[in-house]
Amino acid sequence: MNKSLPEQQLTPKTNRYLWFISLFVLIQLVQIPIILFRYIGIKDTPLKIANSVLYVGAFAAVIWLAIFLLHRLPGQHYFAKLNSHQWAVTGLGLVAFFAVEIVLGLLNAKLTGQNQTANNDTLRQLMGADSWSLYLMAFSGIFLSPILEETVFRGYLMNAFFKPNAFWLPVIISGLLFSVAHGSTTIISFLIYAGMGWVLAFTYRKVGSLWASISIHMLNNLIAMTALLISIK
Repeated sequence: MNKSLPEQQLTPKTNRYLWFISLFVLIQLVQIPIILFRYIGIKDTPLKIANSVLYVGAFAAVIWLAIFLLHRLPGQHYFAKLNSHQWAVTGLGLVAFFAVEIVLGLLNAKLTGQNQTANNDTLRQLMGADSWSLYLMAFSGIFLSPILEETVFRGYLMNAFFKPNAFWLPVIISGLLFSVAHGSTTIISFLIYAGMGWVLAFTYRKVGSLWASISIHMLNNLIAMTALLISIK
């Protein structure tokens, strides 16, 4: 946003920990309306519409809050447009992202017998419970979750607590907390999400715009959601 934001309008560093924890919790809570679909009658369309509006509205509100807090940090244009070189770096990040996901996914299947992570299994169960939750989660997974998670774990976390020239420590911390948020049940599945988080954080730091990591995250979720939709249908 604005590089000349008055100092008194910036979020004090002591409060940033509370805001990050709040955002971390809200990322989990925003999925509650999806769970509520299980308790709504099949023919209760008005209530389903209201619950859908609640779900999308809650997501939008948390995204707004995350972006608002991000812009209260000193400094830079977090959502700058990418040039051709930055898109090329993003493309390399995408290749690394899929490599980490595929290699560690195969390792997880071999060592633990899990063909998918516990997080993906939970998503599949929620999406398969109701057609409304199916399409709402597909929409949020492809568009809303990447924007929210990248704003929080790459944008806010890496800029609220680390200097702009810091590189490896914020990348490592970002990946670890990103994995914690996805509720892994095995060490390998934890490393899958941590590895993906590290690639996203590395790409963001190299490019300097959240659109780089958001683009990778969206494309991955598009593929994952498409596969889930096919398997459920």
